[in-house]
Amino acid sequence: MYDTSRSIVNLQEKVNNLIFSKEILNEIVSIIRRRYPIEACGLLLGKIIGDNAYILKVDELKNVLGSTDSFWIDLREWMNKILKYKRQGYEYIGIFHSHYRGNVIPSMNDLERMIECPEEIWMIIKYTSEKVEYAAWRLDDKNFGLYKINIFIK
Repeated sequence: MYDTSRSIVNLQEKVNNLIFSKEILNEIVSIIRRRYPIEACGLLLGKIIGDNAYILKVDELKNVLGSTDSFWIDLREWMNKILKYKRQGYEYIGIFHSHYRGNVIPSMNDLERMIECPEEIWMIIKYTSEKVEYAAWRLDDKNFGLYKINIFIK
């Protein structure tokens, strides 16, 4: 029998908590600020223990649309980076991206993409010059709706 992962994410349990440092948050915001007003996006990488996902590293992905209100990634870049970090001992947890208008709830485009990789965590950051808001999401246990992930900054 071949040793294969269940998915690109390979989560054995559903994540309920996203835990990361203030430095990781600052790195995400820095990427978003550099790309403003283009929507920024990137990888969330780290370790999963039980229902906790610990974000230990982030890495920017290019928004191939170059759009201020949507994003899409180069799938080859995405996969190459996931494999690179897997070799370094990191687990792929999900994606972050920015919203400049609206809120931190996934858009219809986001939901379509989430269905393609239902175990991914999606962190959405609303960025304005006045403040930063964020939330994390995954599909619920039945993959029918959204489940909001708790975020803890330590």
